[in-house]
Amino acid sequence: MGIALAKQRGVYRGLHRSLYPQQMEFATAISFTVEDAEVPDSFNGDCTHELHGIRVEISNSPAPRVKTLAHQIGHELLHKQFDDRAFAELEAESTAHVICQALNLDKSDYSFGYVAGWAGGGEQAIAGIKRSCERIQKAAASVLQSFEVGQEQAA
Repeated sequence: MGIALAKQRGVYRGLHRSLYPQQMEFATAISFTVEDAEVPDSFNGDCTHELHGIRVEISNSPAPRVKTLAHQIGHELLHKQFDDRAFAELEAESTAHVICQALNLDKSDYSFGYVAGWAGGGEQAIAGIKRSCERIQKAAASVLQSFEVGQEQAA
């Protein structure tokens, strides 16, 4: 079942309570651990490939934590190695935005500013997203597929 069809059928109703645990299961399935922690330097989270770990700021409310974990999963999937931190942030946040939008969690108020800030402005952000849209879509689709599988198993 595709994401659009699932949304039409209401498969995601009531899912917000389980978004974070399901994301944690996805991270575990790809050999990453997720730790709820006090993340230094006012960051919402971080991803360390060498340690196969993600930390998410424990003091944030649930919706930003879901978005942050989606962002860090984007880094997991896309950035084992990278040369351009700004472009890596654009891809990870764009991946998080696609995931959150598909799950009816609108965090665009944060995501748009974050992407534009790292990209150097609106036009540069649009160009970067266009350049990377296939990678962003594939990363988001792999995460969203795990939600579909979970819903099918629960049915």
